[in-house]
Amino acid sequence: RRLHLLGVARGTAELLATLGREMPYAIVEKVSDLPPRELVAQLARSCALGLIIEEGEGQARTLRFRHGLVRDAIYERLPAGRREELHRRIAAAAEASFGGWLAERPDLFAFHFARSGQWLKALELATRAGEQAASKSCHFEACVHLYNGLDLLERHIPSGPEHDRWELSIRRLLCPSLNASDGWAAETVQENNARLGALGRAGETQKPLAELWALFAHACLRHD
Repeated sequence: RRLHLLGVARGTAELLATLGREMPYAIVEKVSDLPPRELVAQLARSCALGLIIEEGEGQARTLRFRHGLVRDAIYERLPAGRREELHRRIAAAAEASFGGWLAERPDLFAFHFARSGQWLKALELATRAGEQAASKSCHFEACVHLYNGLDLLERHIPSGPEHDRWELSIRRLLCPSLNASDGWAAETVQENNARLGALGRAGETQKPLAELWALFAHACLRHD
């Protein structure tokens, strides 16, 4: 019911919902097409209705939805065209103004590039997010991001040399994180190793020592 009370502030609420459940004000200001004074007034309207909460002060403040379900309701009601337009605007602002944010949160912006149909950029960021998580020994999280990259690849990049290069790169990155999160004898490890072997044969590339060791260790642990 409160959504109907937003009036002209509804467009800003839709932008916030597209950005996510929590976002820095600096990003909202860059992505919004409103003058700063009008944006602040519309955000105040959303706060007064209890939809969002502002934390902190000035440019450093953060906005978040009071309830995640409210954010989800606003986002899910967006027409497909409006949703894609907002994701595209966020992605464009990220490239133009948020180089630091792209480097710090590739997982977040991979979502916006994917939802705006920019598949290769989304794939690049999902892969970078996997690398970033693995470098911090967050191996389960790394697997989530890298499998997301493989899903984007299978859905949107046509079969061919470029597809195979991406898959080979992602699956090589996946190896150590799968071993750490699932265990050397897991079926997921076997499947990934088998696919790496097939890609290597197809491209006639020599397997790196780490891949050969992974295949050997998996076979030993399963008594194959």
